[in-house]
Amino acid sequence: TLPRSMILKRIRSPLTFNFVVTTGCILFNIFSPWGPLPRLPPLAHTLLGGALGLLLVFRTNAAYDRFWEARRQWGVVTAECRNLASLAVTFMTPRQALPILSLIAAFPVVMKNYLRGERDTRRLNALLVPEEVQALNAVVNQPQYVLARIRLLSQASSAAGVTEKERETLLKSAQVLGDCVSTCERIYNTPIPLPYSRHTSRFLVLYVSTLPLVLVDALNWATLPVMATVCWALFGILEIGNLIEEPFTAVDSPSLARPLLPLTEVCRTIRRDVRAIALY
Repeated sequence: TLPRSMILKRIRSPLTFNFVVTTGCILFNIFSPWGPLPRLPPLAHTLLGGALGLLLVFRTNAAYDRFWEARRQWGVVTAECRNLASLAVTFMTPRQALPILSLIAAFPVVMKNYLRGERDTRRLNALLVPEEVQALNAVVNQPQYVLARIRLLSQASSAAGVTEKERETLLKSAQVLGDCVSTCERIYNTPIPLPYSRHTSRFLVLYVSTLPLVLVDALNWATLPVMATVCWALFGILEIGNLIEEPFTAVDSPSLARPLLPLTEVCRTIRRDVRAIALY
């Protein structure tokens, strides 16, 4: 699958640049009337290689922590939506529970749209009544609006005999969903500091661009495959960090649009389970 690799397509510009630089160094070293290129001692690259490796590892780990935290929060959303739906049908009559079940099924869709900056109401029109959809479109933070509606309906159920302890359990489950929204907002609104990413990129470009001057005298034309492998490995690690840093969004290129987190499938699973609970 390497020719169709998304990472390979995203790093083709630095790969091409370093291929041209390496080829130029080899040709100059062989055919130049002024003699071969001055050979750089490998000591500088040996010393800096460890620092570059640490930067790449820290950069990738920081991005992966953001990705895994986002996935973990969506796992909590899945579990709490099922739990809240089960509690609603346990404590309430069918007439009371159905509006809350509709809001629970709509919540992951609303949360996904909010984190991706979308306003897709096609699925919401099939889950909510028109008045609810209209009110939802009038607010900015749609997940918090849905949770507020769930809390209001839970509190209003006291008139039909739902006890205070049961209402407290429903409200506590809604609070967990609210905490998930806040955590995902924190991930979305606080990316890895830009100077850290830029310094790593510039360090890597400088390191790789001068590496042919170290290798060309000893390897000659074999420098090309060696440099291609080194650039693919190092720039690939850097690009993986850039890719997973924003777990909620798709890849920026339309031809490579592939969401990192399968949020649409998660929403479909929650909707299916809530529907099954309601039918039961």
